[in-house]
Amino acid sequence: MSMRRALILLLQCVAIASAQHGLSHLLHRKNVESQWRLCRDNTPRCAAWNAKVGRSFEDLRPQLDVLASEMARNGLATLDKREAYDLYLPTWSCESRERVPRRPGDGPKWMCGVDALRPVRDCLVYSVGSNGDASFERALKARQPHCEIFTFDPTLPSRPNASGRCTAARLELCPTEPGWKLQAMRAAAAEGVTTLVETGLGSRDGRLEIFPGNFFPVMTLPSLMKSLGHENRTINVLKIDIEGGEYEALVHETLFGGCKHRNGAMPVEVEQLQLELHGIDARPVARLFAAVYACGLQVFNSEPNHWGCDGYGCVEFSFVGPTHAFRAFRMTHPSGSTHGHARKRERRR
Repeated sequence: MSMRRALILLLQCVAIASAQHGLSHLLHRKNVESQWRLCRDNTPRCAAWNAKVGRSFEDLRPQLDVLASEMARNGLATLDKREAYDLYLPTWSCESRERVPRRPGDGPKWMCGVDALRPVRDCLVYSVGSNGDASFERALKARQPHCEIFTFDPTLPSRPNASGRCTAARLELCPTEPGWKLQAMRAAAAEGVTTLVETGLGSRDGRLEIFPGNFFPVMTLPSLMKSLGHENRTINVLKIDIEGGEYEALVHETLFGGCKHRNGAMPVEVEQLQLELHGIDARPVARLFAAVYACGLQVFNSEPNHWGCDGYGCVEFSFVGPTHAFRAFRMTHPSGSTHGHARKRERRR
């Protein structure tokens, strides 16, 4: 089965299930593989890239077939809760994949081609959700100081530290203080690591009940960008960890759900996506992946988050689009080299 036909079948099956679940707005029929065919000359590097793209879609095709079959059979209703994320495996191999920051535990994210961000003059990073932890922002800023980093989180406690003991130099004291999460993020902002925006990401502009009885300000991604003067800019890295709010926000037409209106192009250009998914209902997971796949992104890493959610109800996924994937590829495959020769040089370093 061709890649185009497999994706169309998947979307048709999602449409069948969507009649009952209100998901039909996700659908469009775009040959996503064409977005990855960026290299058209006769160099060995270009041949290696096109072969790599071909292999990635050969890996993706059976996943779409299985997902389409499951959707057609029972709308994913009978999948065991432990299987909600098992249908989505990495299909893109990023040679420069690394964990940022390089430490164990909850908080780091897998990125593709951190060094490939160096030539990006107007590098823009959005980190949505923090829980008072700026370790990702600190590590990325240390590697790429020219990148503008913005952290969005409206849920940090608003009470200031009366003692003032929670500082960037003594973060170990922060958990003992009321409002330490906000204080810690403000300390990171004061250092120039990030700009803290106390507004969240949503499917509309307004206030959203994030915790029972607690409403917080949220905006769509285009509205957030407009408020910061970032209209028409590309988001090079979009990191999202918003404890279940990702499904409504990401599949909305202002973001990945909008590709159907733009011939597969995203309303906001996102080159790389680090996303933690929450919950055990396979249907919203399928809806989200259908939207992200249709916008041309591929998974290059997945990692269960065993720190919470019973060890299987939260999974970290990292996606990359063709523009940054090719940028990272060129760094590990010098012009004129073959894939094998470039890999040998990488091993010698």
